[in-house]
Amino acid sequence: MSSKVLISLKLSYLAVWIGTGVWAFLSEMGVCPTDYISGAPTTDYTLNLLAIALTIGGFYLGLRLPAFKCSARKLSAEAPEEAWNWYKKMAAMRTLLLGLPVVYDVLIYYAAPYATSVKYCLLIALVGLLFGWPSKAEFEALRIKNTHTSAHD
Repeated sequence: MSSKVLISLKLSYLAVWIGTGVWAFLSEMGVCPTDYISGAPTTDYTLNLLAIALTIGGFYLGLRLPAFKCSARKLSAEAPEEAWNWYKKMAAMRTLLLGLPVVYDVLIYYAAPYATSVKYCLLIALVGLLFGWPSKAEFEALRIKNTHTSAHD
């Protein structure tokens, strides 16, 4: 189990936090442009709907990914290397699923301040992203849980 891979997974996770934080800071300081999407009813509806769909979909899929049957089966594989390879893919997918709504919501929050749902979606997406930290301890816990569960099926 490569620690280099785990470090790159953690760095990609941190990049989402740092990147969106820097964008928000620069937007607040007036360095990055703000309010550049003009408000129209269809634009407002589209931006809000996309924020809601991305946030709820990313939150659900990202946090439930380890519990899906195909993930559980692959995490309980006989060979630890097979399970580790799946965990690496799953952690990357989870970071993408949880990070994409955060990035979108932050960009739209500053691009279209009139889009009201985006503010709440951003809070939800940030909370979901808190639970996406990849770690070896999580891998081992998921492996034990899924091995134990599959033994009783």
